[in-house]
Amino acid sequence: MMNELADLNAKLVKIFNDVRWVEERNLSQSNFADLSLRDMHTIEAISLDENQTVSQVAHTMCLSPGSMTKIIDKLVALLYVKRMPSKIDRRITHLGLTEKGQQLFLEHLHFHQAMVQALTREMSDREIDALIQGIINVQKFLNRK
Repeated sequence: MMNELADLNAKLVKIFNDVRWVEERNLSQSNFADLSLRDMHTIEAISLDENQTVSQVAHTMCLSPGSMTKIIDKLVALLYVKRMPSKIDRRITHLGLTEKGQQLFLEHLHFHQAMVQALTREMSDREIDALIQGIINVQKFLNRK
């Protein structure tokens, strides 16, 4: 059993590194080569809820609000992200994606959807349920760190 667990660990590390490498390569060869992987994942985080503030996105990305402000400034200047004043409290600014930002997000989403389809191809519903439970277990572990 120890050999299987060591093999699983090696495969998880390889998958993590391969996903990052493929995302970076795809980004550098796309119309969005002016962005880093962190920029792209910031756009992804903004897409989750287009009424978030810089602080909320910083929390999602595990970055300080100051660091996130610098990233957002860059994404605004490159026309991927827009700042929108709150209609309720003008001291608050929400973030949203421009058309260009939405286009990048959709391309990134397509990559992730294709990756999940490749992962679950030829798996039974029971196997997919076990995989999901394993991923939940890893998330719980990482959230404690």
